[in-house]
Amino acid sequence: MTDSGSTRASFELSEALWDRFDRTGNVADLDEAIAAIRRAVELTPPGEPDHQAALSNLGAALLRRGDRTGNAADLDEAIAAIRRAVELTPPGEPDHQAALSNLGAALLRRGDRTGNAADLDEAIAAIRRAVELTPPGEPDRLAALSNLGDALRLRFEEASEPADDDAVREFRQFGAEATTVYREVLELRERILGRDHPDTLAAMNNLAAVLQDQGDLSAAQSFHERTYLTCQRVLGSDHPSTLATMNNSAAVLQDLGRHDEAREMYVNVLRARERVLGSDHPSTLATMNNFAAVLQDLGRHDEAREMYVNVLRARERVLGSDHPSTLATMNNFAAVLQDLGRHDEAREMYVNVLRARERVLGSDHPSTLATMNNLAAVLQDLGRHDDALQLRRRIRAKRSLGVSQDATVTVVGEQSESQLPLLKAWLSDDAKIGDRLRLAQPQPQPGSMGAMANALAVTLRAGVLNSFVQLLLQWLRSRRTDVRIVITNAHGDRVQLSAEKMRSLDEVELHALINALTESLRPYDEFASEDEPQA
Repeated sequence: MTDSGSTRASFELSEALWDRFDRTGNVADLDEAIAAIRRAVELTPPGEPDHQAALSNLGAALLRRGDRTGNAADLDEAIAAIRRAVELTPPGEPDHQAALSNLGAALLRRGDRTGNAADLDEAIAAIRRAVELTPPGEPDRLAALSNLGDALRLRFEEASEPADDDAVREFRQFGAEATTVYREVLELRERILGRDHPDTLAAMNNLAAVLQDQGDLSAAQSFHERTYLTCQRVLGSDHPSTLATMNNSAAVLQDLGRHDEAREMYVNVLRARERVLGSDHPSTLATMNNFAAVLQDLGRHDEAREMYVNVLRARERVLGSDHPSTLATMNNFAAVLQDLGRHDEAREMYVNVLRARERVLGSDHPSTLATMNNLAAVLQDLGRHDDALQLRRRIRAKRSLGVSQDATVTVVGEQSESQLPLLKAWLSDDAKIGDRLRLAQPQPQPGSMGAMANALAVTLRAGVLNSFVQLLLQWLRSRRTDVRIVITNAHGDRVQLSAEKMRSLDEVELHALINALTESLRPYDEFASEDEPQA
C-alpha cells in the first residue's frame, strides 16, 4: 500500500530544494533533492502514475547534476530512470509522449558528451516518435520539434568526417533536415508566440547555428545579427540571452576571418557577463575561452596563453578537472604553447588531455582524436617522427582524421617557375600564414610520374583557414595573365582554379567559393569557439 502522505512530502521537499539550487547553485541542495526523489520512487509501486512521475523527476535531477559536475554516472542513471518511465507508461497515455521526449533529450545529452552515434540515433528516433504522437498545436510538440533539431544538428556535427559515399549522403541529410526542422520551429514560434518572444529568438539563434555549422556563414551572420538586435530591444543589453547571441555573432566573425571585429565583440561580451553573471559563471568562462582563441588567431600568443591560464584555473575550480569544457581549455592551452615554440610543455599537456579524454569521453570520441592529432603534430615538431607516425596511423585506423593537416598549392603551366615565388611572397605578407609556408614537392596525379615544379605546402588550422583562402583568391584575381593553380588537401582531393575564372566571379559567387574551399581544407581541430546552450 502506498504511503501517499510520505510520497507527497518527498515530492514537495525535492521541489523546494531544486528551486533553491536554481537560485544558489549549491550542489548540496541538488544532492538532497535527488535523495528525496529516490525516496518517492521507493514509496510508490510500479504502474502507479506517481511512480512514473518520480522516475521522470529523478532522471531530470540526475541530468542537472551531471551537467553541473560532469559526472558520467549521473547521466547513465538518468537515462536508465527515464527509459524505465517510458516502459511503464502505456502508449496512448499523454505522459507517454512526454516520457519519449525526455528520453530523447537525455540520450541527446549523452551523445553530445561521448560522440556516440548510437545514442544520437536512438535520441532522434525517440523524439521523432514523440513528435508523431503529439497533435499539431500542442505546446509539447513544438518543444519536441526543437529537441529534434538539436539532435539532428549534433548528429551532423559528429558525422563531419564521413568515410564513404553512403556516409556523405547521410551527413548531408542530417544537416539539411536539421535546417528544415529549425525553420519549421522558427515559423511556428513566430506565428504562435510572436517575433519578439524569447523562445522565438532562441529558435532563430539555433537556425543561425546550424547554418554556421554547414558553412553558410553569410546567412548565419544575418540571423545572429537579427537575433541580437531583437534581444537587445526586447530583453535589454545585459540580459543573458542578449549576451549569448552577441557571443555567437562574435563566433561567426571569427569563422569569417574578421578577427579584430570578433575580438572587440568578445571584449564587450566578457565585460558584460562578468558584471551580470559573475567571473566564475560557465558562460563567462566560455567567452573567456573564445576570447583567448581569437587572440591566438591574431598571433597574440602571450596574451592568449595568459587568458587560457585564467580560464583553466577557473574551470578546474568550478567544473572540475575532468569536465569536457576544462579539457577543451587544456587542449587549447597546449596549442598556444606549441605556437610559442614551447614544444616540451605542449607535449606534456597534450598527453594529460589525451589520457583524460580517453577516460572521460572514450578513445573514439572526436575530441579525443583531435588531441591525439595535436600530440602527433608536436611530436613531429620535436623530431620524434616515428612516434608521430604511430599516432597518425592510430587516427587513420579510426577513419576520423586525415594523416596530415598540410595542404599544397601548385602553380601549373609554363608560368610556374616565375609565379610561385610571387605567390609565396604574397601569402607571406600575412605573418600567421607566412610562418606556416614551406616549399615542397607536389603530390603526383594518380598514374603520373609527378610534376617537376615545386609547390607551396601550408599547415592549416581553423584560425587561419579563411584568411589563407581569401589571400589565395585575391592573388589569382590580381594576375594579368591566366595563371592556374592546383590546391590539394590533406586527403589528396584536388581543385584547379584559374585567374581568368576568378576575375569573372561576382561577389556572391566569390563568397560561395571561399566558403566551399575553406570547408574542403578544414582540418579536424577544436579551436572554433564553443556553442552556448540554447533553449
